[in-house]
Amino acid sequence: MTAPGDSATLPAFFIVGVGRSGTTLARAILTGHPHLVVPSETGFVPALLRAAPLWWNGSGVRSGLFVRLAFANGRLARAGVDPAQLRRRLARRPPASTAEAIGRIYELFSKGDGSVRVGDKTPSYGLHVERLARAFPHAQFIHMVRHPLDVVASLRRQPWGPNDPMAAAGMWLRGMRAVSDSTLRADRLLTVRLEDLIAEPDAIVDRLARHLRVDSHADMLRFSERAHEISHQNVHPESHLGLGGSLAPTRDWREGLVGGEARGVWSLVVDSAAPLGYSGPPGPGPRVSEAAAMRRLRMFELSRSWRRLRTLGHVVGGRA
Repeated sequence: MTAPGDSATLPAFFIVGVGRSGTTLARAILTGHPHLVVPSETGFVPALLRAAPLWWNGSGVRSGLFVRLAFANGRLARAGVDPAQLRRRLARRPPASTAEAIGRIYELFSKGDGSVRVGDKTPSYGLHVERLARAFPHAQFIHMVRHPLDVVASLRRQPWGPNDPMAAAGMWLRGMRAVSDSTLRADRLLTVRLEDLIAEPDAIVDRLARHLRVDSHADMLRFSERAHEISHQNVHPESHLGLGGSLAPTRDWREGLVGGEARGVWSLVVDSAAPLGYSGPPGPGPRVSEAAAMRRLRMFELSRSWRRLRTLGHVVGGRA
């Protein structure tokens, strides 16, 4: 039987969810437990799994390529992980599978004695839960959800989010569908509404601890003491400046959606939102088809990718 910190069982859990749904708050709470470590927004796992035929030859890992791919997005270096340390670990204990090779990366965040369970908080991994569940059969999943109208309103306020409410609604719907349509067993998935975490923090923290098979700890709700460090470990730290306060009701969607926008968004997401206990504004709104919303989302993501490429080009060309 493998120990909790053994690479065969790492990562031990994933925190996923559409952006602005409380994944950072969940991470802040869990990092208060002395036996839980949660790296933030790693981003490398789906890419490594897709590229596995390149770095895994069936009986071993091509460590040079594996390490380059793992560090390609800069997130591990930002977290202070040393690529040389990873190469030494791979050489000293050759992994027996692709999942175990990736687990070696997560070992670098642990104490090395099996006493710490290392997870991962990367919201976008919610789009890959099916693949992650197959690749890491021991991993648990925490799916953070929030009222879709609040998510859409919050995304509009972020410099990195879509200003188009229908594109944001498509983002929420796509994220929800990826999890709800997966074959993930119920005992591996815990869905947590942000609203419930705010209203009943003690009860929800107990549920989180039980799901991860650890005892609840008093420091889990003292996240405000870790707020500065936690927020600055995110890709967009400016989006989490309110983390240092006490748990309080989230900002209402009425502050960010005007006119018929809310009714239009609600008509698009109601079938996925209502089973979660959410309700929307009364009355009909402007109908936008799901296909149209997804087209708007794709246009936003293409535009964002183009802006990133232009920025990279300016940096490489010495103009930034």
